[in-house]
Amino acid sequence: MFPVVEAGHPIGLVNRHDFVHAMAQKYGRALYDKRPITALMDDSPLVVDVVTPLETLNRLIVDEKPTALLEGFIVTRDDSYVGIGTALSLLQYTNNLIHARTRELEDARRLAEQANIAKSRFLATMSHEIRTPMNAVMGFSELIANESYGPISDARYVEYANLIRESGEHLLTIIDDVLDMSRIEAGKLSLNESPFDPLSLVRRCIALLEPQARESEIGLSCHCPAIVPDLFGDEHKMQQVLFNLISNAIKFTPPGGDVRVRMTHTESEFIFAVVDTGIGVAADDIPRILEPFVQVEADDRRKYGWTGLGLPLTKSLVELHDGILEFTSTKAVGTTVTVRLPAARIVVGGKDAHQGRPALREVG
Repeated sequence: MFPVVEAGHPIGLVNRHDFVHAMAQKYGRALYDKRPITALMDDSPLVVDVVTPLETLNRLIVDEKPTALLEGFIVTRDDSYVGIGTALSLLQYTNNLIHARTRELEDARRLAEQANIAKSRFLATMSHEIRTPMNAVMGFSELIANESYGPISDARYVEYANLIRESGEHLLTIIDDVLDMSRIEAGKLSLNESPFDPLSLVRRCIALLEPQARESEIGLSCHCPAIVPDLFGDEHKMQQVLFNLISNAIKFTPPGGDVRVRMTHTESEFIFAVVDTGIGVAADDIPRILEPFVQVEADDRRKYGWTGLGLPLTKSLVELHDGILEFTSTKAVGTTVTVRLPAARIVVGGKDAHQGRPALREVG
């Protein structure tokens, strides 16, 4: 197509082929009568094999023969003529290829979702199956440790029974994390929401973990305002968040270090932060440790009993509360994990301010 312009103003379009045909009827015979067709041909056209990849064809057109988009190109199979390729046929081929790849990606996505659901169901089933006998192991080991049916002559048996119970509690904690992670991935985790006092929550977590910190010779402190507003959310799940963060900080901080819990709020957000002087994390490993069921290769984290579930679960629980978890760390210096909750989670006007909101909601 080319435009028709009169006095600088466009007045229409002319089809190039119609124009050539009309001109050929009037002048063609006089110009080309009894002359060979080779006088009109392009003697160096773009020639491509029918199996040439689309990316290669596009590169050939751009680099070697841009006019092929207008004039066309020759398609061959094993050096034998097959047909003429045009911009329209190239567009149709590209469109078909896009549709085919879209279908492939959709099929792959559907298979991945099915595999993920199957994995979550398997983990949930296995976790339940393990929990039942483990409860029995813990119960009987506690009976033995307490010498409920009479004294045990050798004190080592009491020590062993306590170790069995502690190991069982650790295993049940991991199982609970697996179950929660599976529910979150399946969109089946429920939040039991109500107003709660975040200051009491922090103090409770510190009280629970103070013996662990003292045994590890680590300072544990809270840097919090005397008065803070209530929050609206699942208090049990938020306690799990803080407990995991403080417990991790203690676990990865060498003796003599410090773990500090900070709490602040503004008009736009409520902030919890757990700061430690621990072993830290390499910058390249930070995205990986926030992925569920992924363990970094660092020997120091495996030495401290890294399971690869605590932080991803904590991050998911924060996000279920419409919040953001930020993780910053420097190797051999320390780590700061910050939980930011939006202003919508701050209770204004006391505990009755959110009475109209549902106490239980399904997430997913």
